[in-house]
Amino acid sequence: MSFGARKVFEEPDRFVFEASWFQNEAQERKLYLYFYPNDSSLELFDLHSRKTFLRRCKLNGISEPDLYLGAKLMIYGRQINVIDYADELTRRKLSAKRQKTFIVVKPAAYQCTGKIITLLYEQKFTVQQLKMVRLNQGLARIILDDIDISGNPAEPFLVEQLLSGPVVMMELSGDDAVSRLINLIGEHGDPDAKLPSRLLFGLDSLRTAVFVSKNLQQAETHIRTFFGDPYAPKVESTENKTTLCLIKAHAIKEGNAGKIIDALFDSDLRITAMKMCLLERQNCEEFYEVYKGVVPEYQMVLQLSSGPCIALEIAGKSDNSNAYSELRGICGPTDPEIAKQIRPHTLRAKFGKNKVENAVHCTDLEEDCQLEVEYFFKIIE
Repeated sequence: MSFGARKVFEEPDRFVFEASWFQNEAQERKLYLYFYPNDSSLELFDLHSRKTFLRRCKLNGISEPDLYLGAKLMIYGRQINVIDYADELTRRKLSAKRQKTFIVVKPAAYQCTGKIITLLYEQKFTVQQLKMVRLNQGLARIILDDIDISGNPAEPFLVEQLLSGPVVMMELSGDDAVSRLINLIGEHGDPDAKLPSRLLFGLDSLRTAVFVSKNLQQAETHIRTFFGDPYAPKVESTENKTTLCLIKAHAIKEGNAGKIIDALFDSDLRITAMKMCLLERQNCEEFYEVYKGVVPEYQMVLQLSSGPCIALEIAGKSDNSNAYSELRGICGPTDPEIAKQIRPHTLRAKFGKNKVENAVHCTDLEEDCQLEVEYFFKIIE
């Protein structure tokens, strides 16, 4: 019996997953990932060297809901991919519950995106992937074909709904995610769904706010088509008098991403591109290269690589306004404690914790705006 297998059977009070870490394109390291629910600690065991790769420790930002097949975890700047269950106990306990599902926020509800994300967080869903795209007719019909509208007089209207502006697509995970999302939203975003708060987003049975996958197989197909396929729609930025806002990993984990997006919409700033990113440490070091000597770079890199962030391209309140200065005014001083004293209504005052975990990054120098937007929306894929 191998050392890794023996450990699995000795301690049934933990979950065990097969995982991998790509050191580079030519070298993949196979690992066992052990997770201990009692204290949310984990350890990594290298299957090739038969040695402990990471001693048991507790990492902020990683909890039991983050562990599912296909998950990507950022552990000390390394992206660890969860591939499979490593023992039957883990498979039996988690496979029936832990699921992925898919949701699309339609153009008519685009400015409700923040409120919808907050609602999902409150209902114990985790956003694993997110992007804002524009659909063509072919992609719109991939979604609509699943609700069998062929011959329906409303078909042109339903297609036009999806083509009328940007949509926000999300991969969600959670216990019994497919059925719980349908119960929450309604099978096709029906305003008559159970929660009264749904009435804030949809108008009637045709003008609904969202589309959700109706079963696990459909969810897997949608996630593969819109996130995993090489021909999946890409996030497109305008790069015209825009600037960058990054919602940091800790703010997402604390459930504040939707509130931050909502605050940006309420301020009349325009979000012209949006996507969730999981950055390798090398990417974070490249991004913060221009900030050397200006910010506590090492701690900033650790924060940015500790989990997914959400990149937002921000345009000004009007075509003639300055997005850079307007966003910096809404974000507030870098130090949340100072922000609370002199700018209590800013994002960092409301959602920041300290200089490193200060909720959002905004471009420091106006001449760097285009460079930072390009980095997140063109260079990083």
